Amino acid sequence: MRRIWRFSAGVTAITIAGMVLGQLDKVVLSKMLSLAEYGQYMIAFALAGTLYLFSGPVFNAVYPRFSSLVRSGERALGAGLSPGHAPAWRDSLSPCDAACGVSGRAGPGLDGRPRACRSARLLLPFLAIGTALHGVMHVPFALQLAYGTTRLQVAISAVLLLVATPSTVFLVLHYGALGGALAWLWLHSLYMVLGAWMNPPPPAEGARGEMDRVRRRRSIRGCRRW
Repeated sequence: MRRIWRFSAGVTAITIAGMVLGQLDKVVLSKMLSLAEYGQYMIAFALAGTLYLFSGPVFNAVYPRFSSLVRSGERALGAGLSPGHAPAWRDSLSPCDAACGVSGRAGPGLDGRPRACRSARLLLPFLAIGTALHGVMHVPFALQLAYGTTRLQVAISAVLLLVATPSTVFLVLHYGALGGALAWLWLHSLYMVLGAWMNPPPPAEGARGEMDRVRRRRSIRGCRRW
């Protein structure tokens, strides 16, 4: 019961921190920018946010699968995925990110006549890359949850909360709406660096012995069937 309580408390803390980090830039920009500049930022952010249409379903698909494999003793799964941060998922998201934000003509409809759209085109690459980095980290985060570990993610969220407000205010003061986009990119770049430590916990000696026994039983059953 204590372990379940700790896991639930950790997930709650991570959820609250994610909500704060996701809305912090909007709150700061709404207080520091004009309505026109804020509107430009929100146009670009809405387009960059379409990348979450890819990362969200992937998280919902891999988390139950990871949990099932971890429960069955396949702890080596995480060791193969986490250090590389799910290369297949990263490679699948990269073309979407490039199409959305990296090219000089980023974003459908942003070359039109409205000034807000033309200005939003300058912000979109930074917001799209930051959103893509966040999406890539969904897979190692799901792996951590599958192992029932939230302590590392809570610590990372605390660090991000500490640096998010001053960095956003500083960049917005110096660069306006572009500073908000740079702050978004900086925040998720830092998250990816810190998240490089999201390796699954190594199995204890008892767990390792149990894994060996499970593998031997599976081999024996396979031989009998053969």
